[in-house]
Amino acid sequence: NKINREKFGQIIGNRLRITRCQHGLSQTDLQNITGIDRATLSRIENGQQQISLFQLLQVLKALQVKPELFLKGIEVNNEDTIELDDGFFPGDNQTKYAALY
Repeated sequence: NKINREKFGQIIGNRLRITRCQHGLSQTDLQNITGIDRATLSRIENGQQQISLFQLLQVLKALQVKPELFLKGIEVNNEDTIELDDGFFPGDNQTKYAALY
């Protein structure tokens, strides 16, 4: 599936929200760990704001998630679209969190 930049932001935001919730953290908890404002985290999770690479690495470190695992299935090409393989959520987690994705 090819996705555009807007959809990419939504996918990253959804993955962040799901991963944060899986770790039992609130946005305020993540703010306290990373220093990223809770309102900014909310906009990122809702796909309203793109996350910077630095912020993404901060959040993934706080969540103890390797970037390559988090970005699994997303391939960028030079046509201003991105390839998405929906294999991010293995096993039962895919069903459990499908509504958020």
